[in-house]
Amino acid sequence: VRLSVITPVLNASATLARTIDSVLSQKSAGTEYIIIDGGSIDGSQAIAKSFEADIDMLLSEPDEGIADAMNKGIYHAQGDYIGILNADDYYCPRTLSIISETTSVHDADVVYGDVEYLDPTSDLRMTR
Repeated sequence: VRLSVITPVLNASATLARTIDSVLSQKSAGTEYIIIDGGSIDGSQAIAKSFEADIDMLLSEPDEGIADAMNKGIYHAQGDYIGILNADDYYCPRTLSIISETTSVHDADVVYGDVEYLDPTSDLRMTR
């Protein structure tokens, strides 16, 4: 099972490195990572380029917003499953291996998981 992870970015320099690290730290041979930058002016492009050797595709050009960026990524994605990870989010350890294991056993059209919201100013967590 091949997974494609797409990160749309626009001016997310404060969080982008953590997002990228969370994917690359668990990326396997069956995982494709695509970053679509909408023309950031805050240093996000430089951050993404610093990881370029480990990213399968980095596209930086103006777009029509986050949906357009996602659609560009989906157009280029070659995975059996596609995940969208926004530039201010990150995967917990083992997320990609759990998805890969689950999809190799079950014939699922859609895979989803819980989301944990973290308050950056406190220890408050909420799971949905």
